[in-house]
Amino acid sequence: MGLLDNIQIDYYNSVEQKKIPKQTWMKEKMQEDYWEKGTQSRKSKEQWFNVNVDILMKRMRHSESAVHVLQWRTGCEIEKQGDEVKFSTGISEYGYDGENFLSFDIKESQWIALVDAALPSKRKWDSVPILNQYTKGYLEKECVDWLKKFTEYVDKQLEHKLFTNCKLRSLRHKTKLKLTCLATGFYPRDVTMTIRKYCTSLPEDGTGSTGIRPNHDGTFQIRKSVEIEEGEISEYDCFVAHSTFKEPIINKWDAPHYARLSAAATGVNEYGYDGENFMSFDNKKSQWVASVDAALPTKRKWDNVPILNQYCKSYLEKDCVDWLNKFREYEDWELRNSYGKCQDCPSESVVGLLIGAVIGGLFVAVVFVLMVYLLKKRRIIEKHSLYYSYTALSKSVDLPGIYQFTAMGLLDDMQIDYYNSVEQKKIPKQTWMKEKMQGDYWEKGTQSRKSKEQWFNVNVDILMKRMGHSESAVHVLQWRIGCEIEKQGDEVKFSTGISEYGYDGENFLSFDIKESQWIASVDAARPTKRKWDNVPILNQYTKGYLEKECVDWLNKFREYGDKELRHNSPTDVHTFAVRSLRHKTKLKLTCLATGFYPRDVTMTIRKYCTSLPEDWTGSTGIRPNHDGTFQIKKSVEIEEGEISEYDCFVAHSTFKEPIINKWDAPHYARLSAAATAPPDTRVSARGSTYDKTKLKLT
Repeated sequence: MGLLDNIQIDYYNSVEQKKIPKQTWMKEKMQEDYWEKGTQSRKSKEQWFNVNVDILMKRMRHSESAVHVLQWRTGCEIEKQGDEVKFSTGISEYGYDGENFLSFDIKESQWIALVDAALPSKRKWDSVPILNQYTKGYLEKECVDWLKKFTEYVDKQLEHKLFTNCKLRSLRHKTKLKLTCLATGFYPRDVTMTIRKYCTSLPEDGTGSTGIRPNHDGTFQIRKSVEIEEGEISEYDCFVAHSTFKEPIINKWDAPHYARLSAAATGVNEYGYDGENFMSFDNKKSQWVASVDAALPTKRKWDNVPILNQYCKSYLEKDCVDWLNKFREYEDWELRNSYGKCQDCPSESVVGLLIGAVIGGLFVAVVFVLMVYLLKKRRIIEKHSLYYSYTALSKSVDLPGIYQFTAMGLLDDMQIDYYNSVEQKKIPKQTWMKEKMQGDYWEKGTQSRKSKEQWFNVNVDILMKRMGHSESAVHVLQWRIGCEIEKQGDEVKFSTGISEYGYDGENFLSFDIKESQWIASVDAARPTKRKWDNVPILNQYTKGYLEKECVDWLNKFREYGDKELRHNSPTDVHTFAVRSLRHKTKLKLTCLATGFYPRDVTMTIRKYCTSLPEDWTGSTGIRPNHDGTFQIKKSVEIEEGEISEYDCFVAHSTFKEPIINKWDAPHYARLSAAATAPPDTRVSARGSTYDKTKLKLT
């Protein structure tokens, strides 16, 4: 058989003796003479194998009464970046009875005997250099040409089906939810899927995965799942990135819709006689229930064999569900080809699987009914925040950089302004804040901060006396106020507003925006709560500020900051390879992405285009840069000879397509030879696409 990216494309056997296409596009694109010539070639190879398996059996003195197996695998691999195609490796290898026998060394153009019995074949084949030259030429040139041609055909055939089948499913299991994300119909094979909480990818060992599997039509699918507490469903999303996507697909599980659907999940195994209920299986208790007296003997007999009841329960909860999902996938494929993209499909559907058999006059039915909610493709939801933080000390301390009163504004955790009790001036901390906000904004801001400084000085003293605290110790009063929004496309929605006070590092008083009243976290806060709640207009002002005025300022600052940061801060992705300090035979691969904005980003280190589990890699987490952008760095230790198998995948909302950088083995080989080089010498690959001209020794 022929395999293109692990998809079977043709087949031949000794009975039919005909090379036949296994993909529609192969049948359509390859002319009849291709199949005729291919059939003759396979027949010739069949005869060759029949002769040589007999030779090997005699050479190894194996009996003809047993079955022995001779195998051959030949082919090539390429790497494609943009329009550039580069030969990667070629393989021609033989095996006998499941063991390696003989393989071709493409660099040396000679055969390698892996067992002593292969030495005669090696000597014979190596004595005809022109045959070895042909083998090398086939692997490096002819095989690559066929591979490129087949890839071109399959790309045209499959590219229109790429993400119409991306969907999400959520299943209820007792007190928890099982969230499942299924992406299907993508091509080529490489894909990144992560289930995220608060836009942070969950560790791979915390999720279940099917791995990437082929579909019947040459495309691929992958499914991942995780169990969570039901109340947390809104915190999760599924992130899918693929080379054919203009931007990643991010879908959320919708809690309100799930609530309507989660109740309808059950397994049924029941018998009836003459149209009346006879006996049924209680899935929760794993025992049978007799509906009539005549069923009691059967119930007792079946309950006396616990393993059968366990099997029945397992079938209903596991096997039946697996078949249901498999059948649904096949049905979904047909439906979506007929009706188009997900948004044209019905939003809810009831799925049923009915398996029936007539046994001895009894009708046995196993029914599993499940409600499935198909979520439409959604735009990425961005979350943004604006907070102001105030800190007052009961007295000054003689420490550099520590002031009796400080205040600062934070936009998406990025400092935008600052004030302290020594300079007593509100100053901008971002260039765009200084350029965009007029002089009177800073003057009014300075007066406001001075007023708050006085208020804090009075109130920290009041609290000390109320709590009976000594004036000799330093006490701290803090206030944080601000708002958060969710942005989806051009739509901006208020998310939450916070106004809260703390004293000596403990929660003191907070504003309940829904009830428009204050909540005392400690008894000492009750007098303040009663006083402030007795002036309703002040609480209305607080609520109005959080929901309206704060949001307006947040949107304005975001508009100014976005233009500056998006224009001036292209993301750089660097990959470094250094010798491991702990293991001399290993390399430490590091990937650094810096200069991205907004904050949310996905970075994974991959082997053979499959993301490594998070607990295998070290990560700094997302950190702020001095200019308001962000950075993240991940690393992993590997065996030196495996460096070419790894790459770094980075996806961000501002990218047209993900950045994929590789660590280049040949370049590293030149680097590693320099034994006198300092230990921090590294290879750096930088840019939105991997470019050898950008590799440099630093």
